[in-house]
Amino acid sequence: MVVVEGCNPAPPYPIHFGGVECAYCHMVVSDPRFAAELVTKKGRVYYFDSIECLASFVAESQVPQADVHSMWVSDFQHPEHLIPAPSAFYLKASRLHSPMRRNFIAFSHSADRTQALATLGGTQMSWEEVLQLQRTHSRANTTLRAS
Repeated sequence: MVVVEGCNPAPPYPIHFGGVECAYCHMVVSDPRFAAELVTKKGRVYYFDSIECLASFVAESQVPQADVHSMWVSDFQHPEHLIPAPSAFYLKASRLHSPMRRNFIAFSHSADRTQALATLGGTQMSWEEVLQLQRTHSRANTTLRAS
């Protein structure tokens, strides 16, 4: 994980594909279509190889919500362009294969998501729905490991 410290976070920070590790799953962040990042109020940057890793990291409160400055996801239509996670338009499409196979993609505009839905199929989602799905997935995995 690369850490950038500073007094005033100015996200999003560029992601050095192939050169940083996902803060959640520890895979190398390599595909700009799925990448994400979280920036704390103190300027610490966490990089993620997929939207689902960011969502799991947030859902599990690995950084307290009060310490989060911003969260960013890649715009699937314009890879390497990061957009605010809470306002992005999400699609969960099984025809895609994101790094962690939860298959979330994000868009800056609802029209882009609608176009992708027509091509790929899937389910339209909000950021809160993505987080809820990851919370459910995390609880299920915790229960299976405890059994």
